[in-house]
Amino acid sequence: MLDVIAEATGPSGATVTYTLPTATDNYDSSVTVICGPTSGSTFALGDKTVTCSAEDAAGNHAIDAAFKVTVHYNWNGFFQPVDNLPTLNLVKAGSAIPVKFSLNGNMGLNIFAEGYPKSTNVVCGTGVLADDIESTVTAGGSSLTYDPVANQYVYVWKTDKAWTTSCRQLMVKLNDGTTHYANFKFK
Repeated sequence: MLDVIAEATGPSGATVTYTLPTATDNYDSSVTVICGPTSGSTFALGDKTVTCSAEDAAGNHAIDAAFKVTVHYNWNGFFQPVDNLPTLNLVKAGSAIPVKFSLNGNMGLNIFAEGYPKSTNVVCGTGVLADDIESTVTAGGSSLTYDPVANQYVYVWKTDKAWTTSCRQLMVKLNDGTTHYANFKFK
């Protein structure tokens, strides 16, 4: 049985249907296959193993198959003013940067894995395409909102003035287990 990948349709994950595997028996043409979780169930974000067993009319039972169902958000990359990798985003240290992205609908505001987004120091690359951040916002701190008109999330990332002349990588880890990156150089 092949693994199944599905896109989340809401904060609880996605309803996933799959084709039941088949089983044969040397003595019985009627073999019942049962899988759990069942096809048509709602699968939460991340990975879940589905196990299937077969039973013939005589009650002989065997576990025949296991496969993985992965439910993830439909991530389409960062939107302006942030450029996606490999571009290095140039910005004044201490700015509040509107980091915009879409998950193909409102998945609620509890989309980040615990402790994320976060940033870490990285080595500033040479010969890398660099582009100025075209717009920043005024903010007291970092925050997350959803804009239903634009169908976008906006994470306002409040940077630190002490980051002047450094490069940092913003890591956006979502609660579906995926991580997305953008690189920044601070002026």
